This record gives sequence, structure tokens and C-alpha cells, in this order.
Amino acid sequence: MYKVNTFVEPHYPIKRALLFKVATLAMESVNVHGKVELTVSVIGNRKMRQLNGKYRGIPETTDVLSFSLAEDKAQFVNPPDTKALYLGDVVISYPEAISQAAEESILIEEKVAFLLVHGLLHLLGYDHVKPAEEMVMTKVHEAIMKKIKFEVSLDG
Repeated sequence: MYKVNTFVEPHYPIKRALLFKVATLAMESVNVHGKVELTVSVIGNRKMRQLNGKYRGIPETTDVLSFSLAEDKAQFVNPPDTKALYLGDVVISYPEAISQAAEESILIEEKVAFLLVHGLLHLLGYDHVKPAEEMVMTKVHEAIMKKIKFEVSLDG
């Protein structure tokens, strides 16, 4: 069972149901089982710039950030008094997603789905720093996106 907490700033027209479906399909695709919880937030560039500056030392906006509760990504830590494994948070910049969607000539919903999957894969321990890691992460990401495009309506 998956619990996906969502926060979307009120002026951004992204449906919470889309975030839930995308996160659920992504976790199913990489065989995440059991009670799992994560939070997905869609925010503006001002908040994203603050987060990126505070946690990465880069005082600029970015498209997606992931915050894992695990210090060692091979082991996840549950918050006290919960029965679900809390993976962490995925934070998406809506303005960055809009800009990238326009550049790529795709729907905003598809771009948000792409960024959510990317952030979730980081929470699950995938990375793209080294070429071999990037190849694995890209392959998994592409497979998940193919499934999402088949099973989820991405037309708003």
C-alpha cells in the first residue's frame, strides 16, 4: 500500500490524482512493496531557489529536488510511531516544468510526471553521477515513463 502526500501551490493546475498515479506506477515498476509513504510538492521558483540554496549550496532554482530521510540510501529509516516506510520528499518547480515542457513540446503533465519519477528514483537509491549509474537510471526511468504514458491520461 502506498501513501502519497501531495502539496500543490493553489495557483498551479496540477491534479493531485496525477501525482498519486505517477508515484504509484513508478513504485510498482521498480517492485517497491509494503507500506510506503512519500510526499510530493509542486512549488514556485522562489521556494525552490531557497531550498536549493539551503540544502545544495546553489542559490538558483532547479527543476526537481529529492530529500531522503536515509543517510545511507541502502537503508531507509522510518519516522517514530509510523507503520509505513517513509521514503522522503520530491519537490518539483512548476515554473521550471512549464519552461522545459515548452522547450520539449510536451504537455506540462508529462513533464511533471517525468520530474516526479526522476526524484522518486533518487529516493530509491538511483543516481546519475557516474556514466554506469546514469545508464541504469535512464533505462529504468524510460521504462517507467513508457508505462505511465500507456496507463495514465497525461492530457490534464
